[in-house]
Amino acid sequence: MKSLLRNRSFYSVTFSVVLSLVLVALSVQATTISTNINTGGTLLVSGGSTFQASSTVTSTLNVGALGYLGASSTAGFTGLSTNYGGLLSLASSTVGSTLLVNDQFRASSTALFSSNLFGYASSTFYGSLTVGGSATTSNQLLVSAPLYASGTAAFDNIVIGGSGNTQNDKVNGLLHGTCTVNFGTVSTTTEAYTTCTATGVTTAHQVFITPTFQQPDQYVVLTSASSSAANTIGLTAILASTTPVGTTVPSVNPAAYTWSWMAIR
Repeated sequence: MKSLLRNRSFYSVTFSVVLSLVLVALSVQATTISTNINTGGTLLVSGGSTFQASSTVTSTLNVGALGYLGASSTAGFTGLSTNYGGLLSLASSTVGSTLLVNDQFRASSTALFSSNLFGYASSTFYGSLTVGGSATTSNQLLVSAPLYASGTAAFDNIVIGGSGNTQNDKVNGLLHGTCTVNFGTVSTTTEAYTTCTATGVTTAHQVFITPTFQQPDQYVVLTSASSSAANTIGLTAILASTTPVGTTVPSVNPAAYTWSWMAIR
């Protein structure tokens, strides 16, 4: 009889221990609480926490240095979000309103801006800066390295080596090309006048011509070049009264030449 009681006690104790271990394991794996949890102290969660509905934090939410705040969907902040250790985005991030950066803004990969990008202070780009659309600056643009443009680069009021305080320091337009020049008869007594076509030139441009006379027209002297009308350069020339060898030629009829021109506004 005593042996039977001892066996029953042993099995009872063993079953109780096993049942307790199973209940502890189940409680550690998952616990569902269908009511609110109100605590005046600290709620410590050593594992992951999943919120299947919206959760609102009315005070400060502190995430330690060894943890992180992960959101598989949208994480909305109606107030300010302060990140003392940096903000790391492993996927695409969209800012629906203004993003104010009081310090450096860095992107280790591509940073895309679908709207306007305003820089109220100095901005430094250590890598390549690609602008797919128009870029406008109302202040100075300082480039300490070569500036490359794979497409058309349009600039107004460029200052090259000047202070920019006067209009003489600024370049608003620079054109160049070639045109056909044919003076006809050029004499020693009267200047000959002709024009050549220079597309884009206006009367506001200052024009420069590189004459290339060849024999026997090498004694024809170009005396002036001006932007006389739209798309037109006016030219005057005269024949030198005395050649270097001392002979006098009253007039010549030089051939038509192709000259290079440059216009600056």
